[in-house]
Amino acid sequence: MKRASTIAIHQALHGYNDGHRLLASSNQNLLSKDQQTLLVMSDASGTGLEMDSRGYLTGYPLEGSGVYALARTWPAPEMPRPGCVWTHTLLIDFADLAALPDLGQLTAYFLRPSSGRLKDYSELIRLLLKSEPLAGTSLQDSFAERVLCGIYGTAKSCVLPGAPLSQAEEAVILQTWSQQWPRLRRTFSFCTHASSDNSTMQSSFDLQVAAKTPHRSNVPPASLEGPEWIPLAIKDLHHPGSLRAFLREVAIDLSGSGREVFPVLVSIYALLSVGSASTFAQAVGLAKQKLLKADSGEQLRSTLLKSCVGGL
Repeated sequence: MKRASTIAIHQALHGYNDGHRLLASSNQNLLSKDQQTLLVMSDASGTGLEMDSRGYLTGYPLEGSGVYALARTWPAPEMPRPGCVWTHTLLIDFADLAALPDLGQLTAYFLRPSSGRLKDYSELIRLLLKSEPLAGTSLQDSFAERVLCGIYGTAKSCVLPGAPLSQAEEAVILQTWSQQWPRLRRTFSFCTHASSDNSTMQSSFDLQVAAKTPHRSNVPPASLEGPEWIPLAIKDLHHPGSLRAFLREVAIDLSGSGREVFPVLVSIYALLSVGSASTFAQAVGLAKQKLLKADSGEQLRSTLLKSCVGGL
């Protein structure tokens, strides 16, 4: 069955009205606990934050309702109470999230509210599906390396200093998210501008960018064991291609295929791309040691077999 060329996206707007609250929404079917999560996450991500006019991004799953929430938060200095914000949240069905080649295109639909224009947020957004992801030609490699090492080199939440982000740095995070396979995409959570002491939220995000260097940073050094996967991943961020297609194909039935398996899969892809008998043997050994279990990994086994017979 051919997928429709457009997808429907629900939206919500939160802001100040005698307290921080929901002001408008096109989705009336969210579970009550997910509505409460939206309310909490739409408020400022820390006290005393100095935001620029572009605001910041927050992304997180609402598992019970089966949607992913991607939000942009802006300062609202025009409001009567100091520290007020506007937050526009896009609510994307998990199945539709998997179908988007370039998740960065979602940011074009964020709209900071103007006075009296709230009804627009009560309507569905119709998003045109693009066939291919856009090349990230303006991405910053040094920041990309820090993001990749932070996300895939830590078992818990990664906290990077550097907020507020430039547009190019924000694009790195969006392209890194786009590079992920569907199951990882819908569980990946991030905030691009958090306060340095946001300790209560750190366990809730895979990645945070802090306004100041946190007291205890858990970001690993760039020289992770087996760092040859990093340049390959960065190359794919610039020019999306066969690597992310490989990741989508083989990760579909891996048991527990979370962030920790990303470097292993990229390393296996690199070995298979060489095409020699020795590198194929290394790829098989790595897969057996790190990934393959009796009840999962059938697609990876099939890919390894095809590679042995005729290459990728």
